Amino acid sequence: MATQRHPGIWEATSATLGIAHCPAKAPIVSACAPRTSRSRTARDLICRPWTFDGLFDDFDPTGGDMEPIVVQPVGTVVGGRVEAFDDDWNVENALIRLDGTRFEPEALAGLDAFSHLEVVFQFHLVDPSSINTSARHPRGNPDWPKVGIFAQRGKNRPNLLGVSRCRVVAVDGLDLHVRGLDAIDGSPVLDIKPYMAEFGPQGETVQPEWATELMRTYY
Repeated sequence: MATQRHPGIWEATSATLGIAHCPAKAPIVSACAPRTSRSRTARDLICRPWTFDGLFDDFDPTGGDMEPIVVQPVGTVVGGRVEAFDDDWNVENALIRLDGTRFEPEALAGLDAFSHLEVVFQFHLVDPSSINTSARHPRGNPDWPKVGIFAQRGKNRPNLLGVSRCRVVAVDGLDLHVRGLDAIDGSPVLDIKPYMAEFGPQGETVQPEWATELMRTYY
């Protein structure tokens, strides 16, 4: 399908950051809508397998003045949990499978020399109607203070992006075996980086008591 360009309208492809994920071999899809239109929800942009017709009609993904950013997943989480639930993530084993249409095994060369990774992924099963853009009680717990969505790490967040640190178990071709990745089976992976100690926080770290309580059994 050819990409169309017209004044005053936006472009969408098969992977709009934090909203859409499509199979690696799916064609690029584009559609246009006036920026004032908000009659469809972001849920309409989540790709059904190989079905794109009508998904982008009359929809503005930004809801504001900033231009959308288009990315394409580098791989997919395979294995581990099939649904998200809190705590005990450190027992989960999974693998990140790179997109073989874009990458060769050399893309992972040298990664096995590191003990841990940083992984950027998408919370692809979150219902966009549940996205929070203001403040809420973490995990809905009224005993914890109401804090802004950017003061917590919940999945119901704008752009649906998750960032995780996990242990490298093995590298095998295009498969990266990991432990403790808090992303579920099928999650689109947007980037992978080796964790380097020097990129950790400089100086003393401080966090509120509710965050310590929340994380006590997370891993």
